Amino acid sequence: MSCVSATACTAVGYYETRNFHDKTLVESWNGTRWSVVPTPSPGNTGSDLSGVSCVAANACTAVGASSSNGNTLSTLIESWDGTRWSVVPSPNPATGGGLSGVSCVSADACMAVGFSGSETGVHGTLAESWDGTRWSVVPTPNPGVENRVLNGVSCASATTCTAAGDFYSHAQAAFRTLIETGTANG
Repeated sequence: MSCVSATACTAVGYYETRNFHDKTLVESWNGTRWSVVPTPSPGNTGSDLSGVSCVAANACTAVGASSSNGNTLSTLIESWDGTRWSVVPSPNPATGGGLSGVSCVSADACMAVGFSGSETGVHGTLAESWDGTRWSVVPTPNPGVENRVLNGVSCASATTCTAAGDFYSHAQAAFRTLIETGTANG
């Protein structure tokens, strides 16, 4: 959820259809009530939104994942212009991936984080930055052996962000906290 004022909040997620396909869901708060806002759901077997960041009532970015074959996920980024949500092209790792968190400090500076890899495979961390024109992958460290995921991100400026997630440590046979700090340039 992201709020720019007491009367302008946006929440994102998904709902499941009768045929068990996820569809994106966005709801908007106007200070009095929540209402559903139509959004694209590009994957024919599922689309979900996991994070949103708004810099103004008419400027929000939401992130998630979509799937067209059930196993391979693709990053999903959608943008709100005050009138409608639209899909924004985003890079996808060759192994697939999804985004779970996003932080925007302006309409021209956002960072999104998540994972690369299939639903059933080994995950690596994934970060993508927005420069006002396009999204691009930002290199991230990948400690541990498997299941490295970034779940959320917060940016203090257009060039400095901190992301949090977890990774699996075989040595400790446990999931460990993962914190990464970086810049939009890597």
